[in-house]
Amino acid sequence: MALMHRAATALALLLVWAGVTLGQETADLAAGRAAFETYCGSCHGGDGRGGEYAPDIVTPGIAIRREDNQLRDIIRGGLPDQGMPPINVPETELAQILYFYGSLTRPASRSPVSGSVEAGERVFWEHGCADCHVPKFVTRRTAARPEHSFQLIWPYTDLLLHDMGEELA
Repeated sequence: MALMHRAATALALLLVWAGVTLGQETADLAAGRAAFETYCGSCHGGDGRGGEYAPDIVTPGIAIRREDNQLRDIIRGGLPDQGMPPINVPETELAQILYFYGSLTRPASRSPVSGSVEAGERVFWEHGCADCHVPKFVTRRTAARPEHSFQLIWPYTDLLLHDMGEELA
């Protein structure tokens, strides 16, 4: 009976911790959305997909994915040659904007690809790549970027770099 009581107590504590963590993430995203809408939304749209005065900054294939330090420099310094003025954002709100922006975008691809995804999948299976390479992968839990935790991705890789020759490049 004591073991069941301890297990129930541990489960209750875990659920409380999970609720607090998820509540904090929700609050962080809400604060980030509000800051984004205040400082960026009037030009880039509230969802970052472009507005009357500025381009889409989130859609893959259209937007260029940048690291937080690059975004910080762009926001603070602007892009005068492209019509974006420097924005004076307090550091707390800038961090919130970057957190929210990170929830809208996915990590950048190392290199753009062209061609047919279906043809690439056929080559993957026909050449036995699946013997070593995994088609899908679930990301790990990460405290620094919880919005990237447990995301299903389809890398078709063993996560190593290989020189496969000209025919498969």
